[in-house]
Amino acid sequence: MLKRPPAVFGFLVLLGLTTCRPAQEPPENSMILTDFGEGFPLDRVSVEGTAEVSLARTGGVPALLVHSESAGLSVKVAAESAWDLSGHLYVRMDLRNPGHDELYALCLINGMPGMMGAQLIPAGESRTLSGLITRAAPPESIRQTLYGMNGLPGGHVGFWYTKDPQQIEYVEIRLPYIQPGAEFEISSLRAEGLYNTADWDSSRFPLLDEFGQLREGEWPGKIHSETELRQSIALEDQDLASNVGPSEWNEYGGWERGPTLASTGHFRVEKSQGKWWLVDPLGNLFWSHGVDCVRPGSSTPITDREHYFTRLPEDSSQFYSNGKGAAREYYKDRSYRMFDLRAANLERKYQSDWNEIWAERAHKRLRSWGFNTVASWSDEKVYMKRRTPYVVYLHSGGPVISGAEGFWFKFPDPFDKGFREGIGRITSYNQGQIVTESLTDEEGKSTEDPWCIGYFVDNEASWGDEVFLAGSVLQSPRDQAAKAEFLRDLRKQYRSIGKLNEAWESGFKSWDDLLESRDVPESEASKADLSAFTKKIAAQYFRVIRDQIRQIAPNKLYLGARFGLPAYPDVTSDGAWLVPIAAEFCDVVSFNRYRYTSLELQLPEGVDRPIIIGEFHFGALDRGMLHTGLRSAYDQSERAVVYEFYLKQALENPFLVGTHWFQLNDQVATGRRDGENYQIGFLDICDNPYPEMIGASRNVGSQLYERRAGIR
Repeated sequence: MLKRPPAVFGFLVLLGLTTCRPAQEPPENSMILTDFGEGFPLDRVSVEGTAEVSLARTGGVPALLVHSESAGLSVKVAAESAWDLSGHLYVRMDLRNPGHDELYALCLINGMPGMMGAQLIPAGESRTLSGLITRAAPPESIRQTLYGMNGLPGGHVGFWYTKDPQQIEYVEIRLPYIQPGAEFEISSLRAEGLYNTADWDSSRFPLLDEFGQLREGEWPGKIHSETELRQSIALEDQDLASNVGPSEWNEYGGWERGPTLASTGHFRVEKSQGKWWLVDPLGNLFWSHGVDCVRPGSSTPITDREHYFTRLPEDSSQFYSNGKGAAREYYKDRSYRMFDLRAANLERKYQSDWNEIWAERAHKRLRSWGFNTVASWSDEKVYMKRRTPYVVYLHSGGPVISGAEGFWFKFPDPFDKGFREGIGRITSYNQGQIVTESLTDEEGKSTEDPWCIGYFVDNEASWGDEVFLAGSVLQSPRDQAAKAEFLRDLRKQYRSIGKLNEAWESGFKSWDDLLESRDVPESEASKADLSAFTKKIAAQYFRVIRDQIRQIAPNKLYLGARFGLPAYPDVTSDGAWLVPIAAEFCDVVSFNRYRYTSLELQLPEGVDRPIIIGEFHFGALDRGMLHTGLRSAYDQSERAVVYEFYLKQALENPFLVGTHWFQLNDQVATGRRDGENYQIGFLDICDNPYPEMIGASRNVGSQLYERRAGIR
């Protein structure tokens, strides 16, 4: 585990918080699943790997003792009959590590990746490991009253890859890095926290107070008045003055005390001593420790939900805006009005010129907290101050493949002439249509700015498997540019429609019949051609984007497409066909990595390119928020621990040149337009930092380059 620097963050003292806690006593409302007492049948325990399992008693506490005989281990504890955990929020257990090396453990409820948690257990100590019980859908009773939010009061955390909490058959404890000879003990397997989504009546509204916090409940750091809101400025000012940032960094956040390489005046990539690095404009080694969405605002839809809010200003307020459509949830096919709760708080907190004050403070905060990159979706007014290196997020734009389905957007048609022209920054989002400006609009701003690292283009596009895009092309109308390209390839290969029909086991009457058809062949024989054209689409996509960036911003890095491939590289079919194509054209291959670990993220054998993580996060439910985000922690202390571990692994990964946390601010409790309302920020809705996370990021930043270089 990373060592904690001696400086103490003032907020930690104020709130009486600590950054790690021993195993905790179960609360009165817990439900014991098993205590591993005398008579516990060991046939309810199964092991993947090799281990000896026995019952033990340490300090009077019954436990399951596991002695590992393999590298990597998974232990499953089965229910005698399915556990009904529908009234609870977590599965928890105490783990004791009697050995000399730190242990890392995962809890998976019924093996589900959407119902899990992680913990580090220091040598000779005990910790409590938790797994969050997520749900696929809320009860109908609350669904009709509270909508537009993925997390709801009472403990409903909506997620994919989940299991009916009434039918939990086992709990898995996974230790991927345990070594032969190591031991650990599991005790007090239990369910904790009360899940209670009782009917909401009018007496419980408004949901939020005047600052956009949940009105019900108290927690450390909750703001109760404008006086408290403003008082937090002076406290944080003292802290920022005492912690100005790592002393070994140069003006860009590069390693001033490290090796000096060739200087080009812009960021570039280079492999040095077996590890990939970014190199800053001065020629110093640079590793990108960044944060997404460095911007002051966070709007939430208010249409049909005005009664959720304690106070909304007059219609003339600058913080209102209009929206139309969303990727999913209640507002998907609606027009609506939005209100920016966070910006309204900033105006009350900093008063006149609040936007400028906040932007200046953002750079000071990032440096103090050990960050050196303003990452994607950040405010141009912030990053163009040229105080912190930044990346720019672009969207491919242009015509889409009509027959494709997409999670966020339909895949673009890279064979259409409008594809290249559509590459640029997003200007608006309207009813599922993303509108962009041309990349040429960046000329005079980011294209030759030494502070700009480079460009990401697109985010979590729906690539599908290696026949998906070609199949989507066949389902598109005849005027689809990619469909015409596919037919040119097929005609060249087969010469006649008869030979194609023979190969595909199809019955097209003519080439024009195939062009008109919307059907996708199901025969095995057609898959080779579909796979080849899907790869051609991918290559054309990356090639056109690369060439456009090279033409307009020749000194900027193409940072890839931010793949949303959650199983990569564990499941070889998930992106294995795609990643080598990206590596051929991108300067850096990018992934959004919502996992608890980052060490395993590597490229296929024979492919050597740097990688950057565009998104990851961890959230908790202990500070007045309703959803943890895509990876959960039990509380803020545990959140800081798993964050440090993730960064420690990233710095050891020879491919990785950076990680970008999603995102700077918590999302609004009532959700953004697609319902996300995650506790994933370094700042809450009132612009106050989470001290545990600030302590963790400072710890990482203070050791960033020595750890990357392997000298600490």
